Amino acid sequence: ITPSTDYYVSFNRSVGNNSGTREAANQVTIQRMGGGGTSYAESELLAKLSASGSYSIPDFDGVGELTLTVNAINTSISPGYADITVNVGVITSPPTTAPPTTPPTTATPTNSPTTGSPTSSPTPFPTISPTVPPPTSSPTTASPTSPPTPFPTNSPTPAPTPAPTNEPTPCNLAKVDESCSGGADCCSGACTGGKPASRVCLPPSGPTNPPAPTPPPAPTTASPVGSCLNKNGSCAFNSDCCSGNCKNNGRCA
Repeated sequence: ITPSTDYYVSFNRSVGNNSGTREAANQVTIQRMGGGGTSYAESELLAKLSASGSYSIPDFDGVGELTLTVNAINTSISPGYADITVNVGVITSPPTTAPPTTPPTTATPTNSPTTGSPTSSPTPFPTISPTVPPPTSSPTTASPTSPPTPFPTNSPTPAPTPAPTNEPTPCNLAKVDESCSGGADCCSGACTGGKPASRVCLPPSGPTNPPAPTPPPAPTTASPVGSCLNKNGSCAFNSDCCSGNCKNNGRCA
């Protein structure tokens, strides 16, 4: 404090009646005011400090420089507080950390690692260049022996083959009651037993004539395009009939 100037340090805690403060809330403030503390005078705000902040006043009261440092601010407890340090005069240098008396020693390995040399030096190049045999011959594509026939060799026969005959095939073997040695000698395939001189062919046990074959169905003739068949007309499809119905008997409904 000088004879004519006073300095004030305060912690502007924002709580209670001071909770609505708009400047330097929860900070350390430094003010300066004249009058020597005996009369009214105008004050001046010099600094607003947060934690780790500092402010210095040179040549304070003729003793040297004054430095104010905010170490910490704690508002989590009640009441909150600010921890500050004030140094006046020559500030001593921070303590130094003395070096260790003896440098740490690192033990050397008992034996140095040995690296065996390779038995033989590697060959820098291949001994023989690889050979790529050329192909023996180009592949051959055999041509077809003959071109395919574009059309059938023979035209289909429009008419059916002759109808089978109802007559049995003539037999040139022994007939009934003719002499035989065994069934293979007879048209009927049966020969009597007994003495060979007295054996004769027997009549067949089944019918002499085979059943007549069933003649093939007559080919159907499709109706010309644009026309239809009337009732009882021969049909193969529903579209052949004017009624659109070809019955199972091959006649139009």
